[in-house]
Amino acid sequence: MAIRFPLVTPLGFQILTDRLNPVLKTLHYRERHVIKMLYGMESFDDDGFTHEQAGEVYELTATRIRQIESVVFRKMRTPKRLRMLADFFDTASRLKTPERFLRFISRIQGV
Repeated sequence: MAIRFPLVTPLGFQILTDRLNPVLKTLHYRERHVIKMLYGMESFDDDGFTHEQAGEVYELTATRIRQIESVVFRKMRTPKRLRMLADFFDTASRLKTPERFLRFISRIQGV
């Protein structure tokens, strides 16, 4: 039985981002930055941007940001990246995982 911690903590957030960063570094800079903005992976207190807000940063439409997001999740489902994500999934199952990370995980898994 996995031990689950009761609260999302800055340390837990840092552990999850440390497990995720090697996989994100395999993406192009803009793809990586868009995902981090949308899913609030920049800091513990960050709830994430909307597609419109992320589009303003890059001077793109919300639709283009959604397309970039789609490409990222398609890339994340490749066997190589899924192997790299195994440690992230394992850690997320043991920690009290922030909602934004759960949304990210469900998108990777195609749920």
